[in-house]
Amino acid sequence: SYNCGSICMVHRDYRDALKHFSKSLTSSQNLNAVGLRQRTVRSMLLSKLLIGEYPDRKIFLNECYFKGILPYFDLIKAVKLGSQQLFTHYIQQNADFYIGDKTAAVVFRLHHNVLKTALLKLSLSYSSISLADVARKLQLESKDVEFIVAKAIKDGIINAVIDHSMGIVNFTNPDDVYNTQISQKLIQARSNECYKLYSKFMTSMTYPKSAYTFDTKVEESADNLSDLEYLLRTYEEDSY
Repeated sequence: SYNCGSICMVHRDYRDALKHFSKSLTSSQNLNAVGLRQRTVRSMLLSKLLIGEYPDRKIFLNECYFKGILPYFDLIKAVKLGSQQLFTHYIQQNADFYIGDKTAAVVFRLHHNVLKTALLKLSLSYSSISLADVARKLQLESKDVEFIVAKAIKDGIINAVIDHSMGIVNFTNPDDVYNTQISQKLIQARSNECYKLYSKFMTSMTYPKSAYTFDTKVEESADNLSDLEYLLRTYEEDSY
């Protein structure tokens, strides 16, 4: 499974690679193969980073794994912050380690993820920015920055339009689906249904007055009335 995962990772099929690495890690738990588990865990870490996810923190709590993946742990910080400077620093610092693990080629692919995160942060901070400033902030060559920004727009990472004549990137906010007419109608319809349900429950919980009120007045019978009172009462009743 580990070898199959490695092949998938080389061919950029990272999700299938993760499946194979997970199987390999599970099957190696009962074996005294610390080296295999370390290689599997660091391959899983790289695969997750390359698909834009971050590995579970529990992995780093295992001392057995942590010793073998410490140089890769640094990469998580660089990718998460979108820091080109940190990424370059860690690559230079741990180059021998990556080369020894034969993962250098895969690690270099993370540069694209660093750029994606950096561009996403710029889109949240600026409404427009010049390509020259993008190149300076991302530490890119001026000739490459327009292509990188265009690819990020095509991949749906950022919402922006490049003004080629002015050399400016205009970021656009994605449509707020909650402010569209369709969404508002759906919300109104659901609100109406909730109100109907509430009214139905309130009606069901309402008891008739006769169920909880009692007439404490003792009805006076004809036997308790004098002859004169009885005649007057009868007259009044006949009048209605």
